[in-house]
Amino acid sequence: MKKKTKLEIIEETAAAYNSETRAYEGGKCRYETHYGIKCAVGRCMTKAGLEVYGKSLGNVTLLERAAGGEKKFQMILKPSYRGHETHFWLNLQKLHDLRGLWGEGGLNKEGKNRAKVLKEKYKTAPPVKN
Repeated sequence: MKKKTKLEIIEETAAAYNSETRAYEGGKCRYETHYGIKCAVGRCMTKAGLEVYGKSLGNVTLLERAAGGEKKFQMILKPSYRGHETHFWLNLQKLHDLRGLWGEGGLNKEGKNRAKVLKEKYKTAPPVKN
């Protein structure tokens, strides 16, 4: 199975959402809402991972801790998304979570700039760990 690069994941996230489709419930981000909408990290999690952590508030640092550390955190991600450090997932979550970055058509101008900065940051990232 081909592992996704950080750039691919950022681009997928940018294309997947708009101001109305992000996983917000009760004013807070969830990995999966009661309606089945997944956030940027939640859509990359396994079914088993979502069953355990899906209703949790979107906070990658706490998710990694709850999972039992970095290695176990990787196991709650779908295989094609594994191998990226927690800090990357935290940055991706911030892109998803900040309401001011999204409009009806997806990322707004500020959001596109934020995504561009993330892509620049990660374009020279080392290859995904196998």
